[in-house]
Amino acid sequence: MKQIIVMTKNDTHYLRDLLVKLGKNNDYNFHYFFGKSFDLKSILILVYNLKLYKNYKLLFQIILRIILKRDAKSLLKEKTINNYKQLMEKSKTAYLIISISYTKKINPELFKLPKRGSLNLHLGKLYKYRGLNPVYHALKKEKKIYATLHEINNQLDSGKIINEIEISSINKNYNQIYKEIFGASYDLIIESLNFYENDQFKSFKVETEKGYYKQLTYREILKLFLL
Repeated sequence: MKQIIVMTKNDTHYLRDLLVKLGKNNDYNFHYFFGKSFDLKSILILVYNLKLYKNYKLLFQIILRIILKRDAKSLLKEKTINNYKQLMEKSKTAYLIISISYTKKINPELFKLPKRGSLNLHLGKLYKYRGLNPVYHALKKEKKIYATLHEINNQLDSGKIINEIEISSINKNYNQIYKEIFGASYDLIIESLNFYENDQFKSFKVETEKGYYKQLTYREILKLFLL
């Protein structure tokens, strides 16, 4: 069975179901390396996305989940890679690395170690919405939100596109969009793996307009609360 390393963050709200579902897949053996869950900006964005400042019940539910450790990392404990040294060793014998919402900087050489290199799941239409917070920026202009699976190279979000999916963003809030796009990403990943290993690629329109977005500033984040 092919070994696949998933580099991700321990985001219990959006990623939990996707990671657990991948862990139960019988065709591939997924192992997980969890980066740090949140920084202050991520917490503020999450608070806005979930409308926690208006919904204290949901806030308490999340706190209880943290206390009870009912998160993806706990459920996938037996498949979790605990440190960077172990990650490097595992990568040398892995078939593939898939990065899912992993935002921390890491040695680019790591992504070359697996037999078939590394892929990234990006929540934006490439190459128009490269960089961070693509959903936030796309919602200003678009009626559809994309998840794109692409090869990782030396430039951010610029590798060869393997596959993509789209969902409508009409009449949906952040919470609904993230939940739906990550839910649909399971089929995107599994389908892509099935033809990626045979070098069979779908043909679809690639966005030629290129953009790059940095992390939101605190001012931009605070503006969200005033909308």
